[in-house]
Amino acid sequence: MRPKRKSPEVELARRERVFRTVEALAPICVGILLGAVVVASRVVRQDWLGLALLAAIAVAVLILVRDLRKLLLIVLIVDLPLGLDIVLAKRPDHIGGPSGLFVSLMTVALAIGYVYLGSRVRGKDRFELYVHPSFALPALAYLSAVAVSAFQATEVWFTIAQFFLEFQFLIMFFLVVNLIRNRADVRLVFTTVTVCLLLESLLMFSQYYTGFEFSAFGLYTQAIASEVESAVARVSGTFGSPNLAATFLAAGLAITLAGYLSDGRLVHRGLALVSLLAGIVAMVMTQSRGGWIAVLVSLSLLLVLALRRQIGTRAGLVVLVGIAILGIGFSTAILERFVIEDTGSAVSRIYHSRLALNIIRDHPFTGVGANNQHYFVIDESYRPPELAEATPAAIHNTYLAVWVELGLFGFLALLWLILAGGWRSLSTYLRARDRYAAVAVAGLLAALVAYALQVLAEPFRPRRLQVFWLILAFIAATCRIVEETDELEEPLVQ
Repeated sequence: MRPKRKSPEVELARRERVFRTVEALAPICVGILLGAVVVASRVVRQDWLGLALLAAIAVAVLILVRDLRKLLLIVLIVDLPLGLDIVLAKRPDHIGGPSGLFVSLMTVALAIGYVYLGSRVRGKDRFELYVHPSFALPALAYLSAVAVSAFQATEVWFTIAQFFLEFQFLIMFFLVVNLIRNRADVRLVFTTVTVCLLLESLLMFSQYYTGFEFSAFGLYTQAIASEVESAVARVSGTFGSPNLAATFLAAGLAITLAGYLSDGRLVHRGLALVSLLAGIVAMVMTQSRGGWIAVLVSLSLLLVLALRRQIGTRAGLVVLVGIAILGIGFSTAILERFVIEDTGSAVSRIYHSRLALNIIRDHPFTGVGANNQHYFVIDESYRPPELAEATPAAIHNTYLAVWVELGLFGFLALLWLILAGGWRSLSTYLRARDRYAAVAVAGLLAALVAYALQVLAEPFRPRRLQVFWLILAFIAATCRIVEETDELEEPLVQ
């Protein structure tokens, strides 16, 4: 006989009892965990203590939010600026990528998230897991290229470290796509990104004007000297690198602008406007020329797409006026950054591209192994004359770096993945009946464009790749929700 199903009222009462039990035990568990952090602070690594402290905070937040799915979404976004990375079995003197196995807040969230998904695929209120082939195929092709490249690697350990990181990003993508279930979740994503942008920007202000520095529990802030006389420093917030901070800011600005243009449907307009202007100032303070160009192109694209759907005419004008005022205020620092001597920073991008092409010439199809460019960028036979005396550094063009490490097919898989995100978002934008749903998708497309442009001149960094996979996940989930809510017009061509 089939077991008798419990009534919704009985099931709801049972869940309420469970939650009240958790609510009663949570303060005790949090207190024990915080006490353990204090006791262990003298003997345990600070980055591990940071994860333990955040776990205690997460339990408290869960009591307030009362929704594990939403908490996981928030955590996976907040993990970007926090940057609590623990590197296991790290090997020194490595150039280009992870030198060990990366464990972070994202890793913990993934473990909890998949337990949550497993509990939801059964039962009366279960939901179907979502996989879209337009993203799954290029993603698996790219991950396969990373794995296969181990056969060409000089040091297989570094390829294993790269695969471990890329695998986490792939399953994070799948988890986020399945955690975002409705438009309220999309609003949560946009709001969380906007708040993170504002807080990170405020931290950068304090770095720039007061020289504020912080280092505890695996978190730290950093600012470096600037060649620009009218600029105090190049700030990086919690990212450790001004250019890496610029990657986050560029994507965050595009998403925040889309929220502002949505007339309060995605993000509170006041919060979005303040975050937008603060983020632009913080972007100037990074002194990242690649980031500036990426922001200019991506925000211009978003404004054009919004105007095409007759959205944000007045809001766009307010933003443009604000940007113009800020541009005038920082005009000296901006102009100097482009014209003064930068100790060869800009032209070195060209030399590193030549270095990459020299390696590709000898390994066009197989590559040299994921995360193994180190052994070739220090090889004098590949280095152009301009880099003969320079300190070896990672190849700055990420696309060429991928070709160097994974070969032609890995490079094509990466392009396929980027184009899949761009095509999916653009096609949904063009067919969406709801203008505000269209502008949300356009904001995510602009964020992807900003990322794709900036990595033309920036080397691989783990957090930069995490930004990329999160943007793809937001695109896949948002486009799916627009389709499922019957907001698409019939395609023009059958």
